[in-house]
Amino acid sequence: MTIFENQKNVCVLVAHPDDEAMFFTPIIKQVCGEGNKVYVLCLTNGDYYGLGKLREKELLEACNALGILRDRIRVVSNDKFQDQPNEKWPYTDVISEIESFVDEFNIDIILTFDEFGISGHINHISTNESVKEWIQGSKREKYPKVYVLETSNIFIKYSGILSLLYLYIFPKNECLLAKSLNPIYSLKALLCHKSQVTWYRIIFTLFSQYSYLNILKCIN
Repeated sequence: MTIFENQKNVCVLVAHPDDEAMFFTPIIKQVCGEGNKVYVLCLTNGDYYGLGKLREKELLEACNALGILRDRIRVVSNDKFQDQPNEKWPYTDVISEIESFVDEFNIDIILTFDEFGISGHINHISTNESVKEWIQGSKREKYPKVYVLETSNIFIKYSGILSLLYLYIFPKNECLLAKSLNPIYSLKALLCHKSQVTWYRIIFTLFSQYSYLNILKCIN
């Protein structure tokens, strides 16, 4: 059973390079495998420690490992919203970048963070809030469908492959589900982000639900 009927232009909307690897790999692999055109819009280049240019290159390598073409990736560098763990982003500036990307590539579907941002990072939350503000405040005739990645409780989040059993106990029939039995896809993508590789990120990737299961809910 395919996730989307017919071929779609799908945008994975993230805040930082490595978000795609650590959180969205199952849905990216499935959607790519079904013949959809997958795009990535990364709202910052992750320059908090001054490594922005390097992290842009790492993102391209990670996306290549996930099957996403280089010309379908955009990294935003906007002085008005940067990789800052303590600052909320101005909606209007973020919305401008999202809308431009959606129009340029005729995006049908957006996949992004939910209101809790998976890890609670304020930039992840601002990404979600900006998308919702765009949907609610604009007078566009047509919007992409927006699906948000569900933030699980801590027990499910770190249950690894056992998180798949969660679906049998608590079915999510109203959600999009992307499953993977192999964390190697997530790990390969993460290892492309060489500047970010640490032992605890490797452990997270191996034992995180998000290497095995993505649960996404449509918000519009």
